[in-house]
Amino acid sequence: MRYAAAAVPLVAVVAMLYARLAASLTDAGPRRLAAFLPTMVLLPILPLALPYYSYRGFSAFVFVWLGEFKLLLLAFDAGPLNHHPPLRPLPFVLTATLPIKLVDINDDDNNAAGATATATSRPSSPAIPNVAVIIVSSAIKVAAIAATVYVLNAGKDGSMALHR
Repeated sequence: MRYAAAAVPLVAVVAMLYARLAASLTDAGPRRLAAFLPTMVLLPILPLALPYYSYRGFSAFVFVWLGEFKLLLLAFDAGPLNHHPPLRPLPFVLTATLPIKLVDINDDDNNAAGATATATSRPSSPAIPNVAVIIVSSAIKVAAIAATVYVLNAGKDGSMALHR
């Protein structure tokens, strides 16, 4: 329990790297699902090693709900982890273990090189997303997390009255 806060994410990364290796060595279907079983058994047990309930709850949501379903989808060639060519290790682990969505900024380049444009195709979007939108979006997310942590910690030490 002493080093659980560091060990749990490390074990999750190793488990997802194993899943990436198993996905690259097996074909989609029941064989790939069987290859994912060690990871899928480990993910629900992993949050129980964390000492605090709030950490357990968040990591249980991420590992069990998101991680398990992403691996189930990958076992049958679907979902956000299924890419051709396969995702590199770091994007694979981040996508598998965190509630994030990867954005392909080379989508327009691939469409322009691979096929001719037609009059009914969608208008092309800029290759690089607007940096201001990304910064504002990230700032809002950080502020929401900071406010949540503040409220949770303030309720523990009694400095913020949550009732009248």
